[in-house]
Amino acid sequence: MVALNRIGIVFALKKERSGLERVFTEARVTARYDKNMVRWSIGETEILGSVSGIGANRARQTTRLLIDCGAKTIFCAGFAAGLNPELRAGDVLVAKRVIRKTSTDFEAIECDAIVLTQPINAGYLVRTGNLVTWDDVVCMPSQKRQIRDKTRADALDMESYSVGQVCRERGVLFAAVRVISDTADDELPEIAELLARTQNTLAKLILAIPRPKHWSSLTKLRKQSALASRNLGNYLGLALLRTNREEQSHP
Repeated sequence: MVALNRIGIVFALKKERSGLERVFTEARVTARYDKNMVRWSIGETEILGSVSGIGANRARQTTRLLIDCGAKTIFCAGFAAGLNPELRAGDVLVAKRVIRKTSTDFEAIECDAIVLTQPINAGYLVRTGNLVTWDDVVCMPSQKRQIRDKTRADALDMESYSVGQVCRERGVLFAAVRVISDTADDELPEIAELLARTQNTLAKLILAIPRPKHWSSLTKLRKQSALASRNLGNYLGLALLRTNREEQSHP
């Protein structure tokens, strides 16, 4: 029996995983669903894509589960808020390091240099940079600028540092790939975090309908999130497919 190379991918939201599901479905990659996890088989590689839910503790639990399932490489992937004003909605950031604020300073985890073949003529920017993990959704451009000034990070998320911590504890490779869903200049509505944590469509409508002042910004965020999901899936999916083909052609 051939030993599989297992790669785990931690997503906070199903929407963040949906772009990758689309790419693999179009490529006719075999998929098996098990609760919040999808197992894709590509040659001798098995990719485990799991949805953790938002937040550090859930991300840690999911990372441990993926490692217990045999993953030797873990990606933390999903949406991020742009801090670098050069990044547009839909651009992809491959993190060099992930930063976290402590009680007195900042600390960082260096990401492993995992080489993926990048899609050609993708229509969006792929760049490397620094990522900062924050405890809360950051809504205001002024807050984003302050965090950028303190950390020099290019984007912000809520899970990657915790995933990296578990990877370092367990001795597996770690990478973070994020796509910009809201830019440095975008102001998020005050209910953005609550809506992100709500999976049921009807419940989302119940929250949004009584708040007409937020409809315009929510519509913009929905469109940018759809673009972000599509681009993240394109980058990860096509890169993993191409990388696997190259490994097979150069044993």
